[in-house]
Amino acid sequence: IRDNNVRNLCAGLTVGLSQLMREGSSVNTFNTNRRGFQDFLCFARDLNLDSPLPTTGPILVLYVIWALTWRPQGILDSSTVVTYLNGLSTWHEQARAATGFNMVNPKKTAEVRSALRVAIKHYKKPSCAKRPMTIAQWTLMLKSGFKDTRSGRHQQLCLLLCTLGPLRPSASAHLRCLYRVVGNKLVFSKDSDVKIVTGDATDDRPYVLIRVRKDKNVTSANPRYHYIPDKCLGVQCVLLLAEYLLVERPPSGSYLLSAPIGKSAFRLTRYTAQGASFRKAFERVFPNDPFAQYVSGGSPRKSLAQWLWDNGQERRLIADVGGWFTGQDAVDSYFKTQGIRILQVLRDLH
Repeated sequence: IRDNNVRNLCAGLTVGLSQLMREGSSVNTFNTNRRGFQDFLCFARDLNLDSPLPTTGPILVLYVIWALTWRPQGILDSSTVVTYLNGLSTWHEQARAATGFNMVNPKKTAEVRSALRVAIKHYKKPSCAKRPMTIAQWTLMLKSGFKDTRSGRHQQLCLLLCTLGPLRPSASAHLRCLYRVVGNKLVFSKDSDVKIVTGDATDDRPYVLIRVRKDKNVTSANPRYHYIPDKCLGVQCVLLLAEYLLVERPPSGSYLLSAPIGKSAFRLTRYTAQGASFRKAFERVFPNDPFAQYVSGGSPRKSLAQWLWDNGQERRLIADVGGWFTGQDAVDSYFKTQGIRILQVLRDLH
């Protein structure tokens, strides 16, 4: 851009990135855009570009090549590059609106679109994340991988819910538990996302009922329900949850999995360290196992799907257990696996 006034204004917008790009974006989207923006600026410094923004299509093509092949901090996956360019695209759109200058959005140019097609086709990294654990690994990890402390018992409950729910870490973090203690018994509100149900006339065994309202393919008006039996894989699931509530007493109405602090307090924010805590627990039990590097927050959920498949369960049932979306025929929308069936399948898991 030859207009110095416009270039100076764009430089000011670059400095004011937080205010400019935060508008109309969620926190996660803003943080992702910021990471991409900063990565592009690192690329610009490597190429000694004095005024990198606004940029052009050819420069973005060079950035794609740099990110996939040269990047000193480690090459990026092609999907990450696409995400980062979305942030740069947002910057150019907002800069154009703020300056009134008819600048071209370089991400929409033919050369950049072509480069991204090549990147996606030939530079996609093989996925190593969320590999399933074996039942033996998981059982020993749940039993011996966590310290006998408030934090350890909290992380143990996280692993149980994320595995047998099976819940994504983000979904488990949003669960709120509304309850009160009467004597040594728990009484749950009808609005609680997590509750212990005492059973019915056909089966009096208690189970954990979970209502997910924050996750993929669900809304508050259209939640998804998950079922955890009283016992599964030798674990007393209902008892583990009940003891955590009775002993640790997380605040009723708050996030069930908020991290404990000190002797009796809890953080008020959602818990987001599931992946790190699961990995440490695995390493504590299997200190020399290279598989530990692949343990993530999504590993428990993927593990249950694998165990059910190995037990001979049908694909549709597995999808209903975990809330996975599958390509469906019209008739599939008329039915789903009932909770009593899911509970029995999990009780029979071995």
